[in-house]
Formats: sequence, structure tokens, C-alpha cells
Amino acid sequence: MVSFAGRRRCRLMVGLFGILLVPIAARSWIDIVDPLELTLHDSALDFRAFEDDPFLDMETTTAPPFGPFPTSGASPGPPPTHITLPPTKAITPEPTVTPETPLPTASPTIAPTIETTPAPTINPYPENPVPDFPDPSYFNYDPNRSNPYGPGYPQLQRYNQTTLVVGYENNGWAITGVPANFYWNEFDDEKGSGPWQGVLAVRRPERNLCDRIGEQSPIDVRPSGATCEEHHQIRVRPGDFKVSGAEVEKQIHPNKLRLKYQRRPCADPENELCAEPDPPHADFPHNWGGYADLMHIDFKVPSEHMINGTRYDAEMQLVHMHPSRRRTPTVSVMIQATPKGYNYYLQAALDAFEYVYNVHRAQCAAKRRKERQLMTDIHQLLGENASRSGDAHAKDFNTWAHFSTDLDDPDFERNRKLQERLLQNGVWDPHHIQLVPSIYFYGYEGSLTEPPCGEWVTWFICDSPMIISTSQLEQMKKLIFSHIDGDCNPTSVHYKQSVARPIQDSGGRPVWHCTQDDFLPDNF
Repeated sequence: MVSFAGRRRCRLMVGLFGILLVPIAARSWIDIVDPLELTLHDSALDFRAFEDDPFLDMETTTAPPFGPFPTSGASPGPPPTHITLPPTKAITPEPTVTPETPLPTASPTIAPTIETTPAPTINPYPENPVPDFPDPSYFNYDPNRSNPYGPGYPQLQRYNQTTLVVGYENNGWAITGVPANFYWNEFDDEKGSGPWQGVLAVRRPERNLCDRIGEQSPIDVRPSGATCEEHHQIRVRPGDFKVSGAEVEKQIHPNKLRLKYQRRPCADPENELCAEPDPPHADFPHNWGGYADLMHIDFKVPSEHMINGTRYDAEMQLVHMHPSRRRTPTVSVMIQATPKGYNYYLQAALDAFEYVYNVHRAQCAAKRRKERQLMTDIHQLLGENASRSGDAHAKDFNTWAHFSTDLDDPDFERNRKLQERLLQNGVWDPHHIQLVPSIYFYGYEGSLTEPPCGEWVTWFICDSPMIISTSQLEQMKKLIFSHIDGDCNPTSVHYKQSVARPIQDSGGRPVWHCTQDDFLPDNF
């Protein structure tokens, strides 16, 4: 048996154990369990790990108050079978601290940029198709490989055993024939006529030389180091022609504008018997021996020649014929267009071409009107029937039947006469300083710049450009690129707004530049 003293010692030990147990039970689960060793599942702990834990049945959410010990002699009663643990808060790991993103600075809202597809560029002067049955003399300026009528595309070719030069493959110009009204027949021996017959017979003007290399034009004019042999300026005489007069024929060709001058009775300007008619003429330096009459003036767009790598907006070529040298000394002037560069002297010639252009369009319209007149009754009937049917296009038939042309405009003839009076103010000098602004020039020996590419041209290229306005340049383009003849046929053979022959290889030819170091003006 256990003695009284033993039982007392047991009760004392139980009491001391209770004193120690109460503070432990009052502590939270977190205080006795290291949270770093717990694994979270959703929002609660996995209690299956603690199913044998005596604290799981605790019902209170807080520890019972720390009460007094039972008085001595009182029975403490049976100890509780289960102790319920307070609900444990889910342990949420501290969020990772990230740098704060600064708030955007308040600024006006910018509308989003809407990308729009640029409108396609409209070519105001589209290329004309090749005729269904082209004449053997037909040529154009399209260099593509598929075009058999163009000047060809550049290709390196062997000039001799040691030299490579730029030639042109698929050169349709080299097989181009001559037209029935071949301009240069006038200067041939057999087919020629007039005072200039036979002057170029030795040159054989009908012979096609467009596939030759080394003597062809145009070129990129760059001085080769050759010496200027000319010792005075080109001395010119204006003649007495008016640009609007009958002595100067205004022609719109498929590849140029041309002013063709009337010939004098003989080829010698110094012969008194041949003084009238008196076209412009010039005395070229370096032993040419006398004056050469001006045969014609051509305008090309853009320039055919280049000067030190620069191509200009257009080019004017004044072609003279020298009877003894049997060559055509040609003055060439580059043309540069600027917004404020209006050239009133050139405008007189452009106005003369404009009149021809308008007459041709009026003739075409008159021809079409005559064709429409054959259908007038039918169109009127269609118009009446359509009117009764409520057709909104009924008026088109009647309007088309009564279409008028420029020739029917009462102001057309009056404006024509006024224009001619304005152009009759005086002699039009093609060597005027507004047209040929410098007496200094580059020189070289070359050829025509279109079939048959005859090699009888000596070029004198003015070293300063003529200045015109951009509107005058556009007028030149319109006159060449959109011209139709009186039979309503479009005539231009341009390609991408160009009637300039591609640059030819100089073949090592001498190219010289005459400046004030070589001669001074005659009136100095």
C-alpha cells in the first residue's frame, strides 16, 4: 500500500504538473510548431498528420483562464480525455516585394496613327502602244529586252584587244529603216534637191550606224584634257525670221519639237543673190571657213547629253549645215527648270507649238464629230426612248450627238489671230542670250541621236544652262508626250517621260572645254 505521505507527494507532483501545463496549453499552435516546417494545402493544414495529437479536440478558440488551484482536499475530478486546439490560422508566406511601377505622367491622349496606303502615282503621260503594223522606220525609247524597237540595254563589249566599252544589246535602232519622207534625203546626192543637194552624199545619210561604238552621241561630257583649238566665240547672225511666220515650220514629232527653217536659194550665205530669205546663220571657230545656215532646232525632254554626270530637264539643239566641211555643227544647250525661271523668249516658241498642238486636237475632234453625225438620228432616238423609260443617262445620248469642238468655238479663231499678232512683234533670234546664255562651250565629234545615227555632227555644248520655269517644262512635256495628230493617232514614242537616247560610250574621244582663258568676247 502506498502510505499517506506517498499519496501526498503524488498530489503535489500532479499539481505542479498542472501549473506547468496551463501556460503551455494557453500558447498558440504557432508558438510551439515552427511554421517553416509546415506545408500549406489550399487554406488549411493537413490535419491527417496530427490525428494522434491530443490537442485536436479542443473546442475553445482561446485558452481557459488561468484559474486558481483547487483547494486542498477537493477532488480535481477526472482529467479531460481530449484537448481541442484553437483553429490555426493558415500560414501565408510573405509576398515577394517587387519594385513599384511609377504611375505614368499625366499627358494628353495621343490619337493612334492610322497607316494609310498611299494612292498609286498616276502617270499623266502613259506610253503609247506599238502600232499593229509599224512602219520599218518605227522606233521608240523603251530599253527593255522584250522590246524590238528600242535603243537596247547596256552591256560591256570588247572595243579592241585591250579595251572594254559599253555597248547596247537588243538594239532595235540598228535595224531601223528610213521613212519615205526621210529628212536627210535633202542632203543626199541622188534623192536630194534644192541648194543643199549632195552636201552629205559622201556621208551616205541613209546608212544606219546606231550599233557603232566610239563615235556615237549623246555622251556624258567630261573634259578629256584635250586643248581648245577655237580662238573666238561662235559669231551669229539672227536672220529676219519670225517664229510664227511661214518661214519657220512648227513640227511636233514623235520624239521632239522641231522648228524647221526655210532654205535660202543657194548654200552660200555670203552670196548676194542668196541674201533672201535669210535664216539665222553662224560662223564657227577653228577653220570652219565661213557661215553655216541654221537648218532646224530640236527640243528634247529630258536632256540627252549629261555634263560631268548631271542630266538636265531638257535640251535644245540648233543644227547648222556647213557646205564646205560637209558636217553639221550643232549648238546644244541644256535646259534647267526652276519655279521662278520664266523664260519669255522661249515662250514665244512654245506658244507657236501650242497652236499647232491645239489645231491637231481640234481636227481630231472635228473628225470624230463627223463620225458621230452619221449616228445622230440613232442617238436621238435612243435618247427619246430612254427619256420615256426614265433612264438617268438619257441626256448623254443627246449631248454626245450634239458634241462641239474647238473649231466650233467662236473664240478659237479670234484667239489664234491674237496669238499670231503677239508673235509678230519682231525677229526671233535663236541665239538670243536667254536661249544660249554663254559663249563658252564643250566640244567633241559625234553623231545624230536618233536613227540612222549618222556620224557627221560636231557638237558645241554650251557650258551654262538655259533657265525656264517648271510650268514651261510641263508645257514641253505635254506637247511631246500627249500629242495626237489630225487623224486622232497618238504620236509620241516616249518611255517614262523620256525621249533621250541612252548615254553612249565616248570611246576615248577628245573632249575639250573652251573658257575665257582661250578667248574673250568679241565686244570686250
